[in-house]
Amino acid sequence: MKALVVGFGGMGCRHAFSLFLGKEYSEIFVIEPNYQAFLDNCQRIQISASNFSYVKEINQLPDDIEFAVIATTSNIRLNIFKYLILKKNIKKFLLEKVVFQSESQFLEAISIIEKYQVTAFCNFVNRYFPNYRLIKNQIIKNKPVTMIVSGGEFGLACNSLHYVDLFQYLTTSLPRLVSYNLIENTRKHKRGNQYKEIIGQMSWVTESGDKLVINSQLERIGDVEISIQFEQNVHILNEGSCRHLVIDRDNNISDSKFEILYTSVLTNIIDLDIKNGTCLLPLVQDTKYIHCQLFNCVNSIVGISLGENTPIT
Repeated sequence: MKALVVGFGGMGCRHAFSLFLGKEYSEIFVIEPNYQAFLDNCQRIQISASNFSYVKEINQLPDDIEFAVIATTSNIRLNIFKYLILKKNIKKFLLEKVVFQSESQFLEAISIIEKYQVTAFCNFVNRYFPNYRLIKNQIIKNKPVTMIVSGGEFGLACNSLHYVDLFQYLTTSLPRLVSYNLIENTRKHKRGNQYKEIIGQMSWVTESGDKLVINSQLERIGDVEISIQFEQNVHILNEGSCRHLVIDRDNNISDSKFEILYTSVLTNIIDLDIKNGTCLLPLVQDTKYIHCQLFNCVNSIVGISLGENTPIT
């Protein structure tokens, strides 16, 4: 079996690392236009470049690839996705976020997915973290959940969807963006001036009464912290200290480790789950709604017409 990783940057190389260590594939192809970046990132993950089949151009790929990870920037993802389906007949995908950049792109992708019977998952990895899976099992159905995410300059536009998807996973309900107080973050974007970022606060709710608030403030010092409250129990998880505090209804406090699973470990697990039909990640079709709400919100803040491609990655 053969796998493919498109984009060999900080995320792509770790996807490739995980697939390599998993030993499920006889050959792993890598597409990366910058050969020096390919070599540098092989060194970063401490795997010889000879263990991958480097390809500079997408049309050089073979026709028998089973699984593809697309870890490029969002602006080129749809064209790559379409080519790999229409020209290379690949049926199973893992896509990095932001998955696409507009509702029209999602609709085009979903149409192709349905026509060619493709399975494409979005890499919202929080669903795989053991602490969140434990919390989900403790939540009582039809009892409201309140989730608050607080952080500094963590990239609200591109990273908020991780927390919105986590909220959707925990509540098993579709979140709706109901209010926001945001401004554009004018600091230079690490991936170039064509991309935009925002700071401030956004609030999401579900029809079941669950509430999510995400805060990003430049002046805040410290790591992203997630508070999840239900049935008089409060879980506080810190992404920097990797601690998980639980305060129960009697004000008893317990402290445990917050286990964060990284891409270098997870991708192989996700790939096996896709094969077995047990993948926890959302399909492209299932994440379109929260993406499109974010697109409309960001476009209104940065002065782009609704419906145009949203410049986040």
